[in-house]
This record gives sequence, structure tokens and C-alpha cells, in this order.
Amino acid sequence: MRTITTTFPTALCREIGLKPGSRVTLERRTLDGEAVWVIRGSAPDWSWVGAARHYKVFVNGKNYWVKLDGERRRFGFYTTRFVEAASPEEAEERAVQLLREDAALTSAILNEASDPPMLYVEEIVELVSFDGVKPPGTGRAWYREEDDA
Repeated sequence: MRTITTTFPTALCREIGLKPGSRVTLERRTLDGEAVWVIRGSAPDWSWVGAARHYKVFVNGKNYWVKLDGERRRFGFYTTRFVEAASPEEAEERAVQLLREDAALTSAILNEASDPPMLYVEEIVELVSFDGVKPPGTGRAWYREEDDA
């Protein structure tokens, strides 16, 4: 098979859904005794399939000033999030982002801007599947931080 680079008229490209850089295959066929060309798009790019892996990410939140039982105190928490990602680094980013976007958590924070809460990823484990868990996971186990003066 020979490769040729060419430009098609804009109207034709719009009509058949080609975009700049699209690759197509031309096939010569005979239809009712007349030679015709069939344009076929390239095969879909399936390289991304299987790239996402399943991860369990264990996170420790520290320095969270919240009001519990009417009293403002500093707490920490542990939580687990289940995410799909291409790498452990991406899994960490996704888990932290989920917690930063957690409305129930962010609405409870009473920290001053100069004393922000922190999230520490303590463990990332690649899983075979999410069987038995419900991603992305919810809840957290709170603990009181000792020096909450």
C-alpha cells in the first residue's frame, strides 16, 4: 500500500467528517461497470483502552478546624478513595481532587487562610477490580489532634 498526502475540498471534508490530519484509505471498486473510489476512515484509536487502572488511595487529612458538638477544635481524618487512573501519581491527584471538591467536607472547614488544612496520601494500592467497593468511596474517620489550642 502506498501513502499519499493530499488535501480535499473543505465542503467534502465537512460532509464526510474529516478533520485536519485525518487519515483515510481509498479503495477502488467497480459499481455497475464504472470505477468508483470508496473513502474509509482509519481504524479507531483504541490505545487508551485498558490504560486506566483501579486504585485504592488511603488519605490522611490534617489540621481541619471544624465545629463538633458546638466546640471549634482541630481534627484530622482518614479516608479511602477508589479511583481509575493511568498511574499511581494520577490516582493520587484524582483522590485529592475528589476530597477538595467534597462539599460536605469543604463546608465544615473553619481554618484561617494562613493555617490551611492538609491532605497526605499515605498509601496507594493497585486493585484488580472494584468488585466489592463502590467508587469513589465516601465518609471519613475523624480523630482529634492533640495540640488544638
